[in-house]
Formats: sequence, structure tokens, C-alpha cells
Amino acid sequence: MKTDGPSWDELEELGIKIGTIWKTLGRRLAIEEAVLSEIELVNEEWSEKAYQLLRRWRAQKGSDATYQALCDALKHELVGLPDLAEKYCRY
Repeated sequence: MKTDGPSWDELEELGIKIGTIWKTLGRRLAIEEAVLSEIELVNEEWSEKAYQLLRRWRAQKGSDATYQALCDALKHELVGLPDLAEKYCRY
């Protein structure tokens, strides 16, 4: 597992790959429903919604926005993106 937190570039790239599951991922990352609703209203494209979610997560959680937290959320059974967890969170 990588030990630091994801870069902005990694989050943008990951946002492109998350797609329509972005809101479910946001809930696993403990983002409030009001924030998810705001992101949904302000952004049209799925990839941008996902990227803005990840940006908000990193900004809100600070040093707690770790690869481990992201990995756990991506692997959660409701999100179901273990392949992305492996790609972005492991060396």
C-alpha cells in the first residue's frame, strides 16, 4: 500500500474511471449527503462529479485522506471497484 495520500492528478484520472458509482463511493468516504447533492447539481459530466467528490474528500479529510482509506472505499461491496483500488493504491 502506498503510504502518503493521492495526488490531484491521480484523483482526476481516477475520477474519469469511477463513472456513475461516484455517489456511492462518496458515502463510503464519509462525505455528507448535502455535499454530494451540491456536487451533483453543479457538475454535468460523471467524470467531473467523481473528481470533485475526490477533491472534496481530500480537502475535508486532510492527512486522513490516505491511500488506505481510498482503497477500502473502492473495495467496499457497494462500490465494487477492487481493480481500481489495486491500480491506484498499491505500489
